Amino acid sequence: VFAANGITGGFGMTGRFAQQNPAEAKNVATQGHKIFNHSYSHPDFLTLTQAQRWAQLDKAEAAFRAAGIVSAGWFRAPYRSGYLDAGLNRDLALHGYYINADWTFDTTGYKGADWATVSSRIDKYTVPGAIIVMHVSIPSTDPGNLQQIIDKLKGMGYGFVSPWQAVTRNAIRAKYLAAGGRSSAFGAATTGELTATAAGTAVQWFQNGRIYYSPATGAHYVWGAILAKYKAMGTVTSVLKFPTTDEMTGAGGGWYHHFQGGSIYWLAAAGGGHA
Repeated sequence: VFAANGITGGFGMTGRFAQQNPAEAKNVATQGHKIFNHSYSHPDFLTLTQAQRWAQLDKAEAAFRAAGIVSAGWFRAPYRSGYLDAGLNRDLALHGYYINADWTFDTTGYKGADWATVSSRIDKYTVPGAIIVMHVSIPSTDPGNLQQIIDKLKGMGYGFVSPWQAVTRNAIRAKYLAAGGRSSAFGAATTGELTATAAGTAVQWFQNGRIYYSPATGAHYVWGAILAKYKAMGTVTSVLKFPTTDEMTGAGGGWYHHFQGGSIYWLAAAGGGHA
């Protein structure tokens, strides 16, 4: 149904599901949908210790790897428990999970809700930017209602964005999408948009690089060996400050970036990453 409507979804998947259904898990990702680590066995994370939380994440990720998929540090809490809990988000971040993907409302299809109930909830709770959570498990009515849900939302004037786009915004979103979004060399975002130095500046981390923004410089990406050098120097807090260009081709097969306070050049023959 998603494919027929040109929609890319996000799937909060447990490790246990991926372990028991590796081909199905792989197919979700192959079809272009975003995988969230939804724990291994779906416990309430607010009832777990830090070690137990990490064990759930690791066991799920191991099952994902065996199925040929990856979450890229995206998490969705079972039972929607603890999205705003500082302790949980700290433990997630300490283990490399910086995106705790919330949602706006549930269709209640997992309870066997009929179409009239689902339709009324869409009328009541849908707002711009809404994320609607549904369930594929038996006896959920969501799979059977999915086309009607999509048609109703379209009839209300709504369109759809992918999870990759939904976690980006403003100039960084424009830069990411111009580069090809999830199909680009950046891969998926691994954080939301973060303040870089002061209000009005921003940085977002991706699987294969970062995009920085300031009003004075605009949005520019940094990656690879040059990013490693930039990080070692202190990134935007260093003398270099913000990038003023994307990566550019230099002489002799090298690459370089200009920054507000200098430049970083990379040349394979020189060992790479020299400021």
